[in-house]
Amino acid sequence: KGAGQAALDIIFAARDRGGKFADLGDFCKRIDLRKVNRRVLETLIKYSGEPMTHEHLLEEAWGFPVRTQSDVYIVRTHVSRLRSKLEDNPDEPTLIQTVRGIGYKLPKVN
Repeated sequence: KGAGQAALDIIFAARDRGGKFADLGDFCKRIDLRKVNRRVLETLIKYSGEPMTHEHLLEEAWGFPVRTQSDVYIVRTHVSRLRSKLEDNPDEPTLIQTVRGIGYKLPKVN
């Protein structure tokens, strides 16, 4: 759901080369993380103005359900990387905002 064909082709190629993904950590090790970060950003833009839980962001961007706390940590890591690239001051983000107790959101994009 919500995945573009190019992203799916990358995932299928990695799976064909290395076999089935053992878990989300294995998936992240074997996929070009620049593309993964792009999927997170695309998902945040798609739902701009709406708070997104870690679970929703993970499932929407990569098609994986959150199974463990490690999966939530992976989402946080990718958001942190995006902030370091996009924000003037990543320690005080204005673009990718933290919504306490929920997850993240971007300001509404028209």
